[in-house]
Amino acid sequence: MRGFSLLLVFILAFCAACIGILTFLQPAFHAPAGIIIFSYHTKEYPVYYFILGALALGGAIGCFLALYYRVRYGLMLSKADKNIASLEQTLSDLTIAQSHAPSFVVPTPPSEVRG
Repeated sequence: MRGFSLLLVFILAFCAACIGILTFLQPAFHAPAGIIIFSYHTKEYPVYYFILGALALGGAIGCFLALYYRVRYGLMLSKADKNIASLEQTLSDLTIAQSHAPSFVVPTPPSEVRG
């Protein structure tokens, strides 16, 4: 099943790449255009430069966020593992102490014995 899902992801990525390449080959994307970003006027570049730049910036931000959350949750899991290990050790110590403790049997008074 894992191989099938990886194959499906590869096929979808390949189709998306083909669509992107065929789209950017259109003449409208080669026309030079200037863009205004927060009152900053850029030089005139082909439109696909700006689209690819936005794609690269989004990919970089996504990778940094994924790395941040992976490290953050990895540290949280590490702390939880240490806490679980200490709790298991405490449980083991208590179980051993209880098994070695003398057992006291409280005799029941004869008036409560039915028989």
